[in-house]
Amino acid sequence: MADTIRKAHAPTRMCVICRSKHAKGELLRYVCPSAGNNDTALVFDEKQVLPGRGYYICSNPECAQRLARFKVRRK
Repeated sequence: MADTIRKAHAPTRMCVICRSKHAKGELLRYVCPSAGNNDTALVFDEKQVLPGRGYYICSNPECAQRLARFKVRRK
């Protein structure tokens, strides 16, 4: 066991459109707008640090097109 090289943990996330799994850093993250905002469009989170429910999509252009039609559902 002392001979084994330990790999660093890389978090994985799933694309909400095509359901493929990727490393978190390879995906684009979108979040729901703030509660006071009536806009229903998702907000792109370039640095992946905004608070709120995150939605991840892969770099496939078809997934980006389908996400553009995605509606935010609020409770």
